[in-house]
Amino acid sequence: WELYTEIIKQQFQNNNGKTWLGHINDALTVIATVPRFAFDLIQREVVDSIVAALKLTAPIAERETYLKHERDLQQSLLEGNKVIMIAHSQGNLFVNKAYQYSISKTDSSAVGVIHVAPASIKLNGNHILADQDLVINGLRLSGSVPSNTHSIPVYKPFGNNFGRDAFGHGFLETYTNHNFPMYSALDSEVNNLLNTLRAPSK
Repeated sequence: WELYTEIIKQQFQNNNGKTWLGHINDALTVIATVPRFAFDLIQREVVDSIVAALKLTAPIAERETYLKHERDLQQSLLEGNKVIMIAHSQGNLFVNKAYQYSISKTDSSAVGVIHVAPASIKLNGNHILADQDLVINGLRLSGSVPSNTHSIPVYKPFGNNFGRDAFGHGFLETYTNHNFPMYSALDSEVNNLLNTLRAPSK
């Protein structure tokens, strides 16, 4: 677990391509001087654009992702491993199905879920959500999301995390940042599951 975030960070650094969130971060840096009164409007427009883009690719991508998760989970459970799933943002929509699949194959005492910045109100474990996560706050404008659990101590419009994470939403930049309380909370949740989950019974 101590090496988990470093491994993930290295994988991100080795990837020369940018995610859609990376491009949005770049765009928001350019418009960092936008007046405060326009902030909520821009936030809503960005979220609407993201949701629309995801809907275009959702059906095929979802089916392929679900099948891959099921194969990986089945293999892990067959090997007698306890399973801890950490889901971030839209990943929470997938982890709920992955959890249901897992407990259909084994006892729930062998499977644990930690929801980070959940985009879904449905939870199958404890969650961690920063109050200044602008992506989830944007979703809150048009629906229900879980309650905030932590506060980001420093806020700069379009520059959360000292300008490194415009939306205050990044898994690496915000939620596993040692300077923010979410990191120690995630660490505690993982260790708790490591200590309490039991090997699969069937």
